[in-house]
Amino acid sequence: MPKGDLRSGYSCTSGACAAALRKEVLNETLPEEPDLVCLIAPGNNLSKNTIQQAGKEFASLIRSAQGRWNKVVVIDFPNWLTVEFPYQDMLRQEYQEL
Repeated sequence: MPKGDLRSGYSCTSGACAAALRKEVLNETLPEEPDLVCLIAPGNNLSKNTIQQAGKEFASLIRSAQGRWNKVVVIDFPNWLTVEFPYQDMLRQEYQEL
């Protein structure tokens, strides 16, 4: 880790889909502007929405985060062992098109 004024934080809402995470992003109060915001793509949409609806909600989450902070990156969601892998790949493809 580089020396200096370095801080980190996280917010985790177990079981949240993109729509719920978007609400959190819009209502989050931070003491300072973050240098970077990292979103983990919500794999929980796998069990709550169609692929297209999950994509729309994820796009809205990204736009909301970008509207609040200067630098936003997205990381792929972890694999689910309880959901067929082809379905997870379809959701990844939907997210990548955004």
